[in-house]
Amino acid sequence: MPKRSLTDAARAQLDKLDADRETLNDAIEEHERLGGDPLPPPWGVLYVISDGSGCVKVGISSNIRRRLTELQMGNPRQLSLEWYEFFPLRSEARDAEVAIQGALKRHASGEWYECSVRHVDKVYMALDTDDHLIDLTPFDSCELDSEGDPKPWALAERGLI
Repeated sequence: MPKRSLTDAARAQLDKLDADRETLNDAIEEHERLGGDPLPPPWGVLYVISDGSGCVKVGISSNIRRRLTELQMGNPRQLSLEWYEFFPLRSEARDAEVAIQGALKRHASGEWYECSVRHVDKVYMALDTDDHLIDLTPFDSCELDSEGDPKPWALAERGLI
């Protein structure tokens, strides 16, 4: 997956997501106004945020701008949205989040992991294939290079390259 930073194109895409979310929020509010049970937003956005020190956070949110702001308020480092993927159903985003987090080995703290964005990209691309027989067992330390990325031979053994 290519790196996505907040370029003009990304901002335009986020603006479109905001507009789509606003339309759905209007429908949810109307449902609740008519006496329906409260409904959470049905979509989810899987995201990868880095702190510039070799740690990343993989998570989901229905409002990625708000989530980035929340995380930034509690972090002294400048956070950067590296990439995101929109899922029409939050459960699909949650499944991808859980699978990626399960494949990442080195916890830094909470939901932060010591690895590169490139490593998360590779794990996500492995999940995004039609062949679900790819081994997503966390890599052992001997399989990782000094930056926390899997060594080429370890990737080849698992069919990731």
